[in-house]
Amino acid sequence: MSVYYPSIPGYAPFYVQMKTAQTATNLLTEYGCVINSHSYPANCTVKDPYKNEWFDEDGDDEYIPSTGLHLEAFTFTQECCMLFNAGDSAASRAALASQYRSLADYLHGGEFSFFDDWTKIGYRNVRLSSISTIEEGAFKATTDGKVLLRFSITFKVNDPITKMKLLNGAIVTA
Repeated sequence: MSVYYPSIPGYAPFYVQMKTAQTATNLLTEYGCVINSHSYPANCTVKDPYKNEWFDEDGDDEYIPSTGLHLEAFTFTQECCMLFNAGDSAASRAALASQYRSLADYLHGGEFSFFDDWTKIGYRNVRLSSISTIEEGAFKATTDGKVLLRFSITFKVNDPITKMKLLNGAIVTA
């Protein structure tokens, strides 16, 4: 029994590359993980610059670097799913749960870069922030005899400036 790796026409993969790896991992072909929604913040929040508040002067004495203002780290959540194509049973749910744990273990591996081929957005210095727990309601039987597992993954981007791209199977600076 194995997880179903769907062939979805027009699907643009989501890639992750661990800091120590030389090539990117396609979450669909490696883990059967389909990204259902792509939610990235429209704008990042600017950090408050260093300042001195002199109580005997008006306003603030702020230090604005010549390179410009700095941005805060941000998080985003991806809604995901995995499929099993052998009918709804305890064994199929266990197989999906095992595949889910493999994906979670991979993402727990440390700092990484990602590239979303659908939105063409990529960042480096990313880590797993959270991954939803599997509850009984996370499994759904589909009308075509498959079992669907829905879950969400939240990532934290610590470098909101450097953009990344996919080049020859590796995630590199754009």
